[in-house]
Amino acid sequence: MIHFQQGVGNDQPGIHSEIASNNLKSFETVLKGLIVEELLTEKPLFLIAYDKCGINPKTFDVTIKNVKWDGADALAIAFNDITFQEKLIYYKTTNENKDRIIATVSHELRTPLNGILGLLDMAEKKIKDAEVLEYTSLGKDNANLLLSLVNSILDMHQIRAGKLKLAISKINIRKCLQGVI
Repeated sequence: MIHFQQGVGNDQPGIHSEIASNNLKSFETVLKGLIVEELLTEKPLFLIAYDKCGINPKTFDVTIKNVKWDGADALAIAFNDITFQEKLIYYKTTNENKDRIIATVSHELRTPLNGILGLLDMAEKKIKDAEVLEYTSLGKDNANLLLSLVNSILDMHQIRAGKLKLAISKINIRKCLQGVI
């Protein structure tokens, strides 16, 4: 199957032809059926060819020039396989979008988490009932764990962007292990 397209996308006006055959005669037939002036425009021209199973597409950038051949007018057609470049652009764009979404979501989560922690701090100072104080403390511990996870996600984003700055700090191991035991 060969898909022959001129223009930037499927919604673009221009040439769209499909050839349900694997031979060059069919491609030649499509070319002959097209208006030469349309082919020689500055619009990008692409050819997408599939393997026999119709699964693995290859994308070609097609260049068509009007030339003289043995004194007669002719069309010179050059095919440049751009499949790898297309995939590279796709994966790079997808990865950038993923990173942007992760960073945005992480920032949006951190703000309300800090608000929750602030409210739990205020509640801890005013609560006299031991049972309610225990629940408040548990909620605060879990909110801190969630905030730590969000911060780790942001750190991973900064590592990928090459912008992470390390800071040396002291930690209380006993306090860290109390939450585990």
